[in-house]
Amino acid sequence: MRHIFALVLFTFSIYAQSIKLGFGLGIVFSNNETNTGGIGSILVENDFQNGLVIRTSGSFLLSEFSANNQELKTDQYYQTQIEIAGIYKPFSWNIEPYFGVGFGYYNPESQQSGNANVINGFPVGIKDIKSGVGTNILIGLDLSPKSKVNFIVEFKRTFFKTNFTFVLNTNEFMENINLYSNTVSLIVRFGIF
Repeated sequence: MRHIFALVLFTFSIYAQSIKLGFGLGIVFSNNETNTGGIGSILVENDFQNGLVIRTSGSFLLSEFSANNQELKTDQYYQTQIEIAGIYKPFSWNIEPYFGVGFGYYNPESQQSGNANVINGFPVGIKDIKSGVGTNILIGLDLSPKSKVNFIVEFKRTFFKTNFTFVLNTNEFMENINLYSNTVSLIVRFGIF
């Protein structure tokens, strides 16, 4: 198994033109389930020929559930995610637009923040939110692609549906929840090799 992994890494590095490391901060916009929040990410990119880029990233998203979700509205919400995306840059200019698609593993968590929520006189609390796989699409502008340090503005939409279990009085209920997110990030990226 180690030999296969080493061969894949060796092949990956032969065909890569350059490897870049980046850090990003952004805003997560509110949706039906969560309020506006923030996101921080670390990413590694391999640039290939013909405008193709493979990006691997890890992110931490922090928000609160919105008042639209009666069962969860007093809970703090955060999510760690690991994603891989294929990015295509159709033009090689001083400013390069791009688009991409990818998938990821999303691990949502919640924590009570403040008084317990009450529905019809009974306390409500979240017991569990399931982790799972989702997809994403992204578009962006690489503002300085020819320099050693790049600045990127990016919009990303993540699609992630899961189940959560909440407790009402002493009864447990499971519901589907759509934890999609819309983020706008500023990424600083620099070449490693």
